[in-house]
Amino acid sequence: MRLFEMKSEHFELSDVAKIASTLDFHRKFAEAQKITEEFIAMCKKPAVSFGGGKDSMAVLIIAQTIDPDILILCADPPNPLTGREEHLKNVSQVCHSDFIHVAYDWDVSAVLNGELKYPDGLKKTVLWQAQLEREIDGVIWGCRISESWGRRMNFAKNGYIYDNGRTKICQPIAKWSAYEVLALACVTGYPINPVYEKMDGYYDLDRIHDGTWWPHETSGVKGDWIKRYYPEHYENYKTAEALKSKWNDEIW
Repeated sequence: MRLFEMKSEHFELSDVAKIASTLDFHRKFAEAQKITEEFIAMCKKPAVSFGGGKDSMAVLIIAQTIDPDILILCADPPNPLTGREEHLKNVSQVCHSDFIHVAYDWDVSAVLNGELKYPDGLKKTVLWQAQLEREIDGVIWGCRISESWGRRMNFAKNGYIYDNGRTKICQPIAKWSAYEVLALACVTGYPINPVYEKMDGYYDLDRIHDGTWWPHETSGVKGDWIKRYYPEHYENYKTAEALKSKWNDEIW
């Protein structure tokens, strides 16, 4: 039985919000504000990287407490989960800011047909181009070390603020849990990604990539979640999962 099927372990989103009343959360929030304020002061033209998920929402909220007019880069995929567009409109209205939309288009049909491979790294490439065009010299993004080994190693090496050779990077919520970032949105009045309203507490929040239906993780657990909450994307997900497995086999 999967975690989201264990009804006795169910928690409400209101339970997540209670985290925001703890001393540990207040300490983390104050620390994130201090880190973000320091970073913004270092940059001539900083921006927040926002994709609509819980992590980028958290850094957007934190950044706007320092600079309400900070630029917001929004990477738009060709394969979003249902409801993303409406969610972005709601966020834009609440934060009183227009997003700089940056499309990272790839041919979904050609990839699913096996004619092309999934373009890993395309999102970072187009965001970097958007930075260059707008002379943005620093980006705040919602990286959390609990999500991957690579992110843990990156943080261990670089810390909260670093220069990757192309631009300055700030990752103020690196040590936050998924529950803490969701709690911040719950108590500040910013819109909750519809993913979590659908789930209302089921499933492990640390194992969800909430932007698209592409199987970025390696464990395959996302398939059950997609099938339950986004059945309209399930066939595409399964096709992509099989292709990804095939490509990995070819590498080895």
